[in-house]
Amino acid sequence: MVEVPLARLRVRGSGRVGQFEAPGEPANGRLGAEGALVLPLGAVQPSIQYRRIGFQRASAAGYYAPRRAETAEGGLYFESGDEGRLSFAADLGAGMQRVMDHGGGEGEWSPAGRAWGQATLAIGPSRFWYVELEAYDAAFAPEGVATAGHWRSLSLASGLRWSIR
Repeated sequence: MVEVPLARLRVRGSGRVGQFEAPGEPANGRLGAEGALVLPLGAVQPSIQYRRIGFQRASAAGYYAPRRAETAEGGLYFESGDEGRLSFAADLGAGMQRVMDHGGGEGEWSPAGRAWGQATLAIGPSRFWYVELEAYDAAFAPEGVATAGHWRSLSLASGLRWSIR
């Protein structure tokens, strides 16, 4: 990831190159790039973002591999309470996404949303209890591999962390 200051804004960009291997078919290349304009305002960081991901070819191995998936969204990152007993962090995004299958035309733009949040409670020296929530609703799963064209996910996790010093 690269981040460059631009007046009060930050310009962020990153790229990804990968290769999926599955039994019964040749490896499938995946390329991705994203860019964002971020306005750091202390604990709150609003942003506008654009992502583009694509696969070299369609797959018959059971994962969805579109020729191209594009996402344009507004986002908001929030973090509070780093030094206190209780801390919160959240990353929210909403926008539009379109998917182009191999051999097909441009897809229609459709709504896409994501949410992540975490609360952490210090319960002693180097010990923390956390609760984390993550949700997605989009035409394509940009961070993983899905078996279908529409991706909806909701997860809730909780646990204890001990740091050994």
